[in-house]
Amino acid sequence: MSNVLLAVLALALPGFVTGQIQLLYSSNFDLLADVQEWSYSGTASGQPELNANGRLSIKTAGTATYTIAGDMSEYEWVHFNASIGGLRLEQNADTCELLVSFDNFATAGISMGSATLNNVFDEVVANVTQDSSFGTDGITFQWVATDNSGTNVDYCLLDRLTVTGSKIFTADLYVREPFTAVDADIWNYTGASASGVNFFSGDLRIFHTGYMEYHIKRDMAAIESVTVEGSIYGTRFENSDKCSLQVSFDSFDGGVNHTIVSVMAPEASASSPVSGATTFDAATTTFAATGMYVRLVNAANAQQEACALKSLSVQADRKSVV
Repeated sequence: MSNVLLAVLALALPGFVTGQIQLLYSSNFDLLADVQEWSYSGTASGQPELNANGRLSIKTAGTATYTIAGDMSEYEWVHFNASIGGLRLEQNADTCELLVSFDNFATAGISMGSATLNNVFDEVVANVTQDSSFGTDGITFQWVATDNSGTNVDYCLLDRLTVTGSKIFTADLYVREPFTAVDADIWNYTGASASGVNFFSGDLRIFHTGYMEYHIKRDMAAIESVTVEGSIYGTRFENSDKCSLQVSFDSFDGGVNHTIVSVMAPEASASSPVSGATTFDAATTTFAATGMYVRLVNAANAQQEACALKSLSVQADRKSVV
C-alpha cells in the first residue's frame, strides 16, 4: 500500500468528540516508490532497498530517514504503530532501532522500539503527547542499523509503519435543539411567574419577569476557548419587553456578564427566532474549575409574556482531555 496522507478518521472519547484525527503516514512498503522516499546515510551503497517480502531494508550499519512535513504544534497526540525486525542479527551485538523526532533530531530522538533477534518481527506501538514539545518541523523517523559484530551482513527490515495524530479536542458542554422535558427540570428559575421553566414544542420558556439558569459543572481551568451559540424569541411582547441569553464564568456574582443575543418585541417568533454567537478566549476570559453559567432573562412586565430559548450550543476547545 502506498503512502496515504491526511485521510480523516473519527474517534469517540468519553465526554468529548474530537476535532479530527488524521492518518499522517501509512505504508506496508509494497512498492519501491515507498522505499525510495527514505534517504540513507551509512556504510552500504544502494540503500534503502525493497526486500523481496515487501519490506524497507538497510544493511550493515546505517540510517534511513523520512520526514512528514507539517506543523504539529496544534496536535494533542501522535500515535505510532510499526512492525520491525532483522535478518542475520547476532544477539547482544547487532540492533535495529526505530527513532522519532519532532525537531529533526536537534535533540535526542524518541525510541519506538528495537529488534535484536534474528528473523523475529515485533509489533511496536507508541503514543506521544504534546508534552514532547510538538513544533513546526513535522515528524522525522530514523531507522537505524547498528552492526557491532562485523561477522555477518546484517539487515534491518521495516515491515510496516502507520502514524495517526489528533488535533485539539472539542467538548460539547451543552448542545440542545430541540430541548426535552428533562431539560426543563434541570434549569433553575427565579422570578415572578408561578409556572417556572415551561417546556413547549421543543423550546424552554419563562413567563413574566425573571430568569432561568443552568450551571455547566465542568472544570474549565485548562480550556482554551468557549463558543456559545443560541436562538431565542418572545411571545406577546410589547413596548420595551426584552428577552436575552447571557453567560457568566463567575456565577453572575459581580463579574462580567456577557449577552449572546437579545430580542425586543416584536422582532422574533417561534418560526423565526433571533440567533447570536460569541467565542470567548482564555487570553481575555478567566475560565475556572467551577464551570460556567447560562441564563435566559425575561424583562417582560406581564404574566402572559414569554421569553423562549429555542436552541443552545456551548462548546469548548482544549489540548488536554478532561
